[in-house]
Amino acid sequence: MEPESNNAVIRAASAFFIIGFILLLIYLGSDILFPLIMALLFAILLRPISKFFNEKLKLPNIIAIGLTVLLALFVMSGVVLFMSQQIAEFMNDLPSIKQNLNQNVWHVQNWIYSKFGMTISEQKTYIDSTMSEVDVISPSSVNTITNGVMYMILIPIYTFLILNYRSLLLGFFLKLVAKKDIENLQEIVTKIKSVVRSYIIGLLIEVVIVASLTSLGLWIIGVPYFIFLGVLTAFLNLIPYIGIMAACTISSFIAISGSTDPSLIVAVVAVNVIVQFIDNNILIPMVVGSKVSVNALTSMVGVIVGGSLAGISGMFLAIPMIAILKVIFDHSPTLKPYGYLMGDTVPKSLDWNKIRLPVFYSKSKDSVDNKQEE
Repeated sequence: MEPESNNAVIRAASAFFIIGFILLLIYLGSDILFPLIMALLFAILLRPISKFFNEKLKLPNIIAIGLTVLLALFVMSGVVLFMSQQIAEFMNDLPSIKQNLNQNVWHVQNWIYSKFGMTISEQKTYIDSTMSEVDVISPSSVNTITNGVMYMILIPIYTFLILNYRSLLLGFFLKLVAKKDIENLQEIVTKIKSVVRSYIIGLLIEVVIVASLTSLGLWIIGVPYFIFLGVLTAFLNLIPYIGIMAACTISSFIAISGSTDPSLIVAVVAVNVIVQFIDNNILIPMVVGSKVSVNALTSMVGVIVGGSLAGISGMFLAIPMIAILKVIFDHSPTLKPYGYLMGDTVPKSLDWNKIRLPVFYSKSKDSVDNKQEE
């Protein structure tokens, strides 16, 4: 095997080793890394606002950063307050909801009896035996709630500190590279900031549009709490592939709890399918995908891997982290092929006759050399 082939194998092995190390680090330290990564994304998004307060309004840097973080917290608190009010209103209607659910359950039980011959008592015994094996409050669910509260406290603090020590962090990265690579590093940092801001702003626009369309559709078919369900669907839709299924399930459950007509579930599913079609074919390409050029295969694998390593938080952060990695790969000569693999640019044609694997190429060359010696 030629020296160039050896170098290519070594580079590929090094890249896979680095990727494996990163995945192991995420798996072992997801609870530590998630709030830091979220804070970094928010800091990149909020930097223009902080810069406006500091440079245009002549406020001290600390005060400008503090006002920026407080403004973001105010907006998030408004969303949380609205969702809390909707949940409280839903809880107030529990008696009528329970009555409607009992009627729907009775219809389903009669249908099962007519189709499969299983009596209502047998169905109840089977459900009781199944539910007894399920822990309603498990240690994992308690741990998830605890982590959520901790993230709500840590993320604003980390965001404030990252904005405050922004120059220190950039100076640290400048000291890591040689002088000849400083310009390339600056280009990478600029591109990452552009991608992250465009992606998050695009997601916010997508959330507003999806919430409006879903709320409108649910209102037309007569589902109660349509605004709450529309907003919930929009936020769950931020979790790729999995979120929309969870949103559709919740909407269907609330739909049958507010009505005695089981066929309403079909209408709810139709609304979610139509909104998802508009989202995937119009909103994401126009609003989100214009800056995040990552193909669907990479996105799906990244979401699955992120969910396996870090749960819901890993699924949520998968696509922006893949987009950041793609920017880094595209600007690194060694890792550029991996950036190409993650991209959405598919070659129209490929001449396989011009492609030679190093092993087979070396064999053919050796055979030619042997024939020439003979």
